[in-house]
Amino acid sequence: MSRRYNAQESKELIISSAEKLFLEKGFDKVSMRDISEEAKLSKGAIYHHYKSKDEIIKEIINKYVELQRSMLVDLIKKTDGYTGKDKIVYLLDNIVDTVESRFKKLEVDEYQCIKSPDMVYMYLKNNINYDAPMLADIIETGNKDGSLSVESPLECAEIFLMLINIWMDPSVIPYPMERRFEKFKFLQSLMKNLGCDIITDEFIEKMLKYMK
Repeated sequence: MSRRYNAQESKELIISSAEKLFLEKGFDKVSMRDISEEAKLSKGAIYHHYKSKDEIIKEIINKYVELQRSMLVDLIKKTDGYTGKDKIVYLLDNIVDTVESRFKKLEVDEYQCIKSPDMVYMYLKNNINYDAPMLADIIETGNKDGSLSVESPLECAEIFLMLINIWMDPSVIPYPMERRFEKFKFLQSLMKNLGCDIITDEFIEKMLKYMK
């Protein structure tokens, strides 16, 4: 006898199944039927909760946003007593480890997936509206303690997040493997010239391993 799920369990199963398929195949190549088969639920059960893939992807994005925000807050709490620069270096280093661990559990490679336009837009919107002000506050701390010297903290934070999450992401803007090192070195130089020397060689090495 197949297991009966309550409404919340059904929605969680649909979301986890859809997330796995979107990452494996890309948003455009996954159908509602695929999600139904992966979740082992009828198509009627899927449509009872979600009218389209767009509704599903928006809920997945919201989940990502909440998880990321919670993770950032938790990491920032661990940097009491750090300089502004060291805070950001610590955050970048630990975010890579956390994201890599998460995708290993899903047994998929984030950098092989094709993100939907909605996912890219909503993620970028979150970066600008929530993450950038948080990063700007830390940059301001660095300005005050002398570890950073940034003329426009908020604009610097926005540029950094847009570049690393969109321009640097090969699943959003595909580019050859051999260009990845060059792009990281450019980003490192750019941030240093902006007075925000936060991209370490160790971070670049870790990211290049993660992106293989």
